[in-house]
Amino acid sequence: MRQVRKDVGGAAPQESGDPWTKAPWRRVRTSRFAKHRRNNWKSLVSSLLAVVAAAVVVYVGQLYPFPVEWTIAMAGALLAFALFQLGKFLPDDWFVGFLFCLSVALYFASVAYRSKVDDLSWRTEEVFCLEGTGATSGGTELRLSYPRTIPLEPADKPGWAVSAYLWPGCPRGDANVQPPTGVGIPALAVHGEAVTYTVMLTPTLADVLVLTDHEGIPVPPRLVVATTATAEEPAKCYARQALPVTRTFPVTTSLEVSVLNADGEPVLGRESLEVTLEDSRSAWRRHFWELLLGPTTPLLAFAGAVASLGAWWWQEEQKRRREREQKKLVEIAYLRQLVEKYKSAEASETRRKYLEEAVRELESVRGKYRGDPEVKDELQRTLESVRRAQLEQIRTTMWLRWHEASEQYKTLKENKEAEGWEDEALLSLFESVGRMLEGLAPRPEPPEAPSVAAWVRNKGLKFNPFGPEKAEDDPHFLERSVPPPGWDIIGKPGPVIIRGAPGSGRTAARLYLMDQCEKQGFATGQGAADTLAFTWEPPLEGPAADAATACERSLAACVAEANLTQLARNPDLFERTPFPQQRALALLFRLTEDAIGDPRVCLEGRGLGENRAEALALQFRRLSRGLKVPQYADQRAMIALLSRARLATFAQHYVCVEIPDDILDEDSIPEAKVHLKALGDMMPVVARARIFIKAFVRQASEIDSLFPAT
Repeated sequence: MRQVRKDVGGAAPQESGDPWTKAPWRRVRTSRFAKHRRNNWKSLVSSLLAVVAAAVVVYVGQLYPFPVEWTIAMAGALLAFALFQLGKFLPDDWFVGFLFCLSVALYFASVAYRSKVDDLSWRTEEVFCLEGTGATSGGTELRLSYPRTIPLEPADKPGWAVSAYLWPGCPRGDANVQPPTGVGIPALAVHGEAVTYTVMLTPTLADVLVLTDHEGIPVPPRLVVATTATAEEPAKCYARQALPVTRTFPVTTSLEVSVLNADGEPVLGRESLEVTLEDSRSAWRRHFWELLLGPTTPLLAFAGAVASLGAWWWQEEQKRRREREQKKLVEIAYLRQLVEKYKSAEASETRRKYLEEAVRELESVRGKYRGDPEVKDELQRTLESVRRAQLEQIRTTMWLRWHEASEQYKTLKENKEAEGWEDEALLSLFESVGRMLEGLAPRPEPPEAPSVAAWVRNKGLKFNPFGPEKAEDDPHFLERSVPPPGWDIIGKPGPVIIRGAPGSGRTAARLYLMDQCEKQGFATGQGAADTLAFTWEPPLEGPAADAATACERSLAACVAEANLTQLARNPDLFERTPFPQQRALALLFRLTEDAIGDPRVCLEGRGLGENRAEALALQFRRLSRGLKVPQYADQRAMIALLSRARLATFAQHYVCVEIPDDILDEDSIPEAKVHLKALGDMMPVVARARIFIKAFVRQASEIDSLFPAT
């Protein structure tokens, strides 16, 4: 079957074969820019404004002493926003890769910027403790700040400051004396006089490093530090390189530091401070790799990889979801085409062929389809509808063929009789063919009960939706929402006897009751309903003395099977069941094991998995271990067990019993009276356990003596 179908996403029409085995559409790669044409100019303008704002942030960060981390964070956020807006112009498949490359590029840019800024302002502060000043409770600290690295730059560039100032500190080893707090001029005067120190700075390589003033003029290598030299106004000089700019390899020298007091006596031994002179590009590259290969880089790389993997998975999941939705729409459209196909065909031989072809195709599709559950349900409903139409067509065809054969037979018989045939063998053959044709004739519909017919007419219906022959074979029964007569009594909790003539809708009322209970169960959480309805076939044969016990044994087995059926549909119901009810259920399964068999086998036979069925069976055995199994003769114990043996929120059980019509024949009524009497006596007893028996029997005078009046 070939057909032309238009792509759901708006692509051009394409011709396809079997839509269940071939791709029902071909995805066209479109960019986000094409999908959102209304907002494209807004995205473009916002990205350009974000780039300009990032440039302004970097410029202001270089002019003013803002923290480098703040500058990098703000500029990186603005650039990321700008590039994200520009990334909307890319196709969907490239978007995640673009974000990953964007994050890597921003990280490298931030490292490069930080290495450049940090290298230009790289300073080191050394603290020397000067003991015995006598001016403070502790000692005095000499704080010396100097550049560890001096880039090789042209001679017109300013030097790098070497500054020194005094600060009150703690003597070494004395942890009880705390340093003073606050910022200001430290009180280091002795009897009102300033304390002065001379810091001698001597480069070890005079041809490599020189000390100058701010104008670049060489000065003596000494700094005079007094109490007035604070952190805001230190004593300083400037270190400059004496090498030509063409030198690209690093050169390491040192500053020899010695501290003299006002009398020219040394108060501190000579200390060496290393200073490296190298090319600015070389310094930048070295600092860049130090930051890039730092201890946090592997963690950042791992976090970026995890984030990229998550973004890729999310994008693929969204793409698969869109494909599933599109495929679902295409498949449902195909099903609707099949429905319209057999509905629009005429009731003829051609229609029958179409129906047979549709049934074969749908059955083959259902066997190999593993897609969306909603589509599978729609497929099952479509198949059932096509089968019903095929059955109706077959019945119509058989009626037409029978009518044609009957007419031919009558014509042939009349012609032979007119010709005066008197052959006994031929007459016998005609009689046998006539009887055969009469047996093949469609059965007429039985007459409806007057009460049901009147009720149907009062409802404004032209047919009986609960019959007229067998309600379970009526394809329209469960599709109707018309309750049967007396539903206000049938649907209420409590035992009830429903009597009616053949064709009055007894079976339909039973099916309607079970259907309503099942719908209530699905509507309240996959089976967690107030009422559990199931069918029971009580024993109506056997010894009369054992009728009551056999009835109780059969009912207990039926209740156990109904609970096992619910467990097979939803195993989680047992976990939501209170513990006393769990023990009662386990004891009931153990009691009825001789009638229903091993619970594990029962669960597996109803479609539950092997492992889950084995786990539930082990739990049943564990819960029933050590409990005394009641006897069927002990009516009080049986009622107590049945009242607790129920799953989750099933507060009551509706047991639907349909008594066969032939059980009330004259030949079987003496034997059936005992069993039906036992059933009638048991109905009010089990009602105390919230088990309500709904009996559907034929209207007969013998029933009045067997069941209580209802």
